[in-house]
Amino acid sequence: MKWFILPVLSLFLVACTPNNTNQAETIFPAPLKDVDETAGLAILIDGIPLQLNKTIYTQQSETTYLDSKNPGIVHIKKSPLTWQDFFDSHVFELTEDCVTINTRSTYCSNDNETLKVFYNGDRVKTLGDKPLRQGDQVLISFGNQEGVEIQRQLNMIPKQP
Repeated sequence: MKWFILPVLSLFLVACTPNNTNQAETIFPAPLKDVDETAGLAILIDGIPLQLNKTIYTQQSETTYLDSKNPGIVHIKKSPLTWQDFFDSHVFELTEDCVTINTRSTYCSNDNETLKVFYNGDRVKTLGDKPLRQGDQVLISFGNQEGVEIQRQLNMIPKQP
């Protein structure tokens, strides 16, 4: 009987193990390494750019910060990070339907206006799991803008130095 249970148990364990995952990485995430990279970020509410050079947005964390002299440039000091790590260390919250700025103003999709998020030119539902890397271009746009206006907004994302 025990010779029957062992192969069945082995098959069960193999079947329950997720594919393409490294269990060591899940238990022990990769340590952060020092980097000096930049990404571009533009946030527009009803077509008006958020002034990202205000002190509340440019406060530095040890991992990322916004450039006070060149608003919209995200300085990345540690890697690997995600865009969620950036939002967590600053005064932004982003979900699929809402963006909260400075913990005071929340803008959510409704019948007239929508939250649109673009990651390197592609529209995405959320940024949370996207890696924060050198050269990234991110647009967060809330309002009723579409088509040509969104293209204009994408062109407003600061280019990295």
